[in-house]
Amino acid sequence: MIGLILLIVPMIVCIVYLGFLLFLYISINKMFL
Repeated sequence: MIGLILLIVPMIVCIVYLGFLLFLYISINKMFL
């Protein structure tokens, strides 16, 4: 059970982080265009 949590948590953090980077990238592009 603990192993499963240790596997899932980094995946969730990675997805949230990538989503945040994508959001920043789109925001910067909208500002310059």
